[in-house]
Amino acid sequence: MKHYIFSYGSLAHKEVAEMTGKTLDFIPARLEGYARNFRALAKSSNFAAGGIEKQKGSQALGMLVQVPEKELPKFDERESMYNRIEIPLDELSPLTDKPLPEGKFYLYTPKNPQPPTHEIPLAQSYIDVILAAFLELGVEHATEVLGSMGDMDRPWVNDRKMPRYSRYPSGIDTDPIDELIARVLPEELAARLDVGALRIKPELTEAVMATIRFFDLFDFPLTAEEVMEYLYKYKSPLHIKEMRATLNYLVQQDKLSEIKGHFVLAGREPIIETRKTRKFIAEKFWNRTKLYGQYMRSVPFTRMIAVCNNLAYDNPSHQSDIDLFIVVKPGRMWLARLLITVILHFFGVRRYGDKVAGRFCLSFFVTSDKTAMHEFALGEEDPYLAYWTKNLRPIFGSQAYQEFRESNKDWLSAYGLEFDDSYKKHMYHYEDGRLKKISEWLLGGLVGDQFEKLLKATLKKKTLKSMESLGPDASVIVSDEILKFHNQDRRQEFLDRWRE
Repeated sequence: MKHYIFSYGSLAHKEVAEMTGKTLDFIPARLEGYARNFRALAKSSNFAAGGIEKQKGSQALGMLVQVPEKELPKFDERESMYNRIEIPLDELSPLTDKPLPEGKFYLYTPKNPQPPTHEIPLAQSYIDVILAAFLELGVEHATEVLGSMGDMDRPWVNDRKMPRYSRYPSGIDTDPIDELIARVLPEELAARLDVGALRIKPELTEAVMATIRFFDLFDFPLTAEEVMEYLYKYKSPLHIKEMRATLNYLVQQDKLSEIKGHFVLAGREPIIETRKTRKFIAEKFWNRTKLYGQYMRSVPFTRMIAVCNNLAYDNPSHQSDIDLFIVVKPGRMWLARLLITVILHFFGVRRYGDKVAGRFCLSFFVTSDKTAMHEFALGEEDPYLAYWTKNLRPIFGSQAYQEFRESNKDWLSAYGLEFDDSYKKHMYHYEDGRLKKISEWLLGGLVGDQFEKLLKATLKKKTLKSMESLGPDASVIVSDEILKFHNQDRRQEFLDRWRE
């Protein structure tokens, strides 16, 4: 038994139909007693798709698309706004003298038909797909299709440069389509809104530009999905299609350039290759982190080890180090730090002096009760720290990381940011070994307290003395809960440059 879908819309276009599933024959035909319109409102994409309804005395020219039976569920899923009904053969007539084949014939009818509105208008990209399919049969047939389209006097927007129809294929010749519309529907065409009238939100364009400008400080171009993920202080609901439309609009305005899916400030196109190069460096650094992380995670009282700064974004240069953020058990700060330092120094991979490239920087330790990052903020606006917090990449310590997220999610939301599950990419699936458990048991009581006290008395004094030589731009905190050693805290510099 053969199965056919009578398509009066985009399924008539073979390339578009095959984006969903396998198709066989395409047979032009007319359906009696039905009139086509645009009353299937695709609210998520903001355009009115094709609809059809019973109307005595009317007929609709369309395409019988043969679909293998096993492929029908794919088309049902695609046409989720429609009901698939069976139609009798006697309601169909061929476009030629050749009789129609035997089989089952189906029609998709809208579940909740509503007329187009200013918010959900007709989209030229969708109309192009329909007319392109029937222009292949001849201008007279395409003219019949266009003339039978209801709702063409409704709000209509030319979205070709930013297609709202997601399956809009490349290579459509729009010249004959424009000529056809101008001849058949001149008044309706005159009322069509151009791309510049699309609802580009000023507050969204400002947020997009602010985000791209910030990451430009670090030679880091963004994809549309990344702009959406890192969008600065924009809290309204947002669909990826609206984001893409806004980015394309900014490209048209010569504020941005787009190359291979990455968006950069106009004139900054070379940093796209920079990001590509740094991606390869990052892979090398991540392999090193995986190798030595297995030793660091075994240190007693260590609750989380996370990568931060450049490597967290896969954006290190050859000269970069590997910055770590380490969470330890309260009361064992100095012991945990000493052991991790000794391990990395033993393997020759600890950063110190002028030995920087590819080495581990142990500059930020906190206890598990001091993970609220807002306490380290410059003031009311610290975008660097917000992105730093969001993009922290733990390699060990799932439970501690979940607690970290919980203590920072409200502060992060003030920047329009939220945590996601991308952290799982580099997380070890690891349970504390017997040696670590025994070490924590032995050093968890009075013996450990005395040892911690001794280390604190020895190391704190030495650490403070070594910090005296640092300049005014340094950020140093030395306490029982926080050890933060940044020879040069550049957050204020980045903030000033970004605002400029």
